Amino acid sequence: LTLGSAAEALKVATEAEGLLQRDGSKEGEGSAVLAAAVARLAADDRKGSLQSALRALDLFRAVGERQMEASALSTVANARLSLGEASAALSAAKEAQNIFQQIGDREGEAAAELTVTDAYIARDGVSKGRQAVAGDGAARCKERGDQLGHAQ
Repeated sequence: LTLGSAAEALKVATEAEGLLQRDGSKEGEGSAVLAAAVARLAADDRKGSLQSALRALDLFRAVGERQMEASALSTVANARLSLGEASAALSAAKEAQNIFQQIGDREGEAAAELTVTDAYIARDGVSKGRQAVAGDGAARCKERGDQLGHAQ
């Protein structure tokens, strides 16, 4: 999103949030709040993004919507990364990655894996971050019984 489109997206998401909140749709409200979190992050409102993403996470957990819970966790991770909170970002990204894996969302899992990588590098530096990512990858392959991937 560009700064102008981020502002417009935030405006639309905020309006939708109000309508859905009055309607009582927690899942719809969560989606609008998550859209606002993404727009805030694009507009460089890092703290606002984190607050919105955490609120969306609570709403999705309350209704048991795992796919959107994982999406909210990914946004939490990215907001925390932008705030320099690498360890907290890593935790959220790993949680998102695990949920995506459990529900069989390979695209979501791959996107979360990129955020995990970014968080390791932010926390540990490039060299140690790469080693940690490789270790995680081997462990995930072993978990799945992928001996070829584990051997690499």
